[in-house]
This record gives sequence, C-alpha cells and structure tokens, in this order.
Amino acid sequence: HAITSTPAATTGPPKVRRLLRIDFKSPKDDYTFVQELRLNQGTLVCHRKNRLQHAVIRESFSPTPLQMLEKLAQIQHPNIADIPDVYFHDGNLCIVGEHLDVSLFDL
Repeated sequence: HAITSTPAATTGPPKVRRLLRIDFKSPKDDYTFVQELRLNQGTLVCHRKNRLQHAVIRESFSPTPLQMLEKLAQIQHPNIADIPDVYFHDGNLCIVGEHLDVSLFDL
C-alpha cells in the first residue's frame, strides 16, 4: 500500500512577486539632494513627494548589475535595505536604496 500525503492548506494571501522598475530619467526628478556620504557610500537624498523618506543613491557605470538587482529587489526582510527605485540616465545606472542609520563601516 502506498501512503500519500496531501500538502497542508496554506492560509493567507498568495505571495506577490515584486518587479524591478527602471526609470529612464534622472533620479534628480524624484529625489532632492541632502548630502554626500563619506567613503564613497553614495548620496543621501529624500523623496520629493515624501520628505521623510530618505534614500541613498549609488551610481554604476555598467548595466551588468541588472540581473543581481532584479534578485535583490525581490528580497524583503527587516535587516536588508530595500531598493525602491533604479534609474538609467546619461549612461549611468543609478540605484536608490533605503537609507539605514548604520553602515558596515560603522560596525
């Protein structure tokens, strides 16, 4: 006799896959400069629509990180900075990441 088990019913809404959106414009259209961060960590900015939403913009001169960014943008965890926006402007890939009060350099 073969014994089969049925998978337990899942409760709650199905998980939604988050897509990476790339804007083909300057991030300066959506974000306001606050300050340059030390040790080439990027530029601290705030969103024009929500001044309380701080972020960090880092530039990359190669579009090769796109595959990695797609995977990183799908990760949602309280200990991992979110990637809310990605821009491609003037040949540069600009990655906007959630601003954290602490960096690895401070640890």
